[in-house]
Amino acid sequence: QEQISKSLTGFNAFTTLVSNLVLGSLFITFVFISYPEFGLWVVCAGAILVIGFKQMNKKVKKLSHEVVLANSQISDLTLQLLRNSRYLKATGVMSQFCRQQVFPIIEGVKSKQIILGNLSAFTVSAREPLALLFLLSAILVQTVILQETVEVLLLSLIFLYRAVNMLWMAQNN
Repeated sequence: QEQISKSLTGFNAFTTLVSNLVLGSLFITFVFISYPEFGLWVVCAGAILVIGFKQMNKKVKKLSHEVVLANSQISDLTLQLLRNSRYLKATGVMSQFCRQQVFPIIEGVKSKQIILGNLSAFTVSAREPLALLFLLSAILVQTVILQETVEVLLLSLIFLYRAVNMLWMAQNN
């Protein structure tokens, strides 16, 4: 019963992902059919955003891995402290052990988690404004520099909006 439920949930998630990817690709194709220059501009801007956020995600993964390793070291040191607590207490070096071995690792984890929090806050708060900035710059280039009318862009903007929504739904699935 449980395996069937998990299989159905996985299959539903997979079909939703494929459906959203196909619809997103279809809407991007419609953007290119309706106004190719605008579509090219938006795809290039999107590629720049993806590359930028991918670099940030690599840094986040690296820092997360370092935090996991440091947490593992803290666990090992805690076990050593518990195993050797009588000896460390009797010799009076328990506080020295903590100061020299445990506390520096804790401080390193703390600083890395602050950096992770800042990167996470930046990616969450900057994604929408950057995407909007690229979209507005594309509209400005098309209307001001290339002297196109806004009406020509409206259909492409609607298709682009639907494509981005489908791709975000695929990403969140």
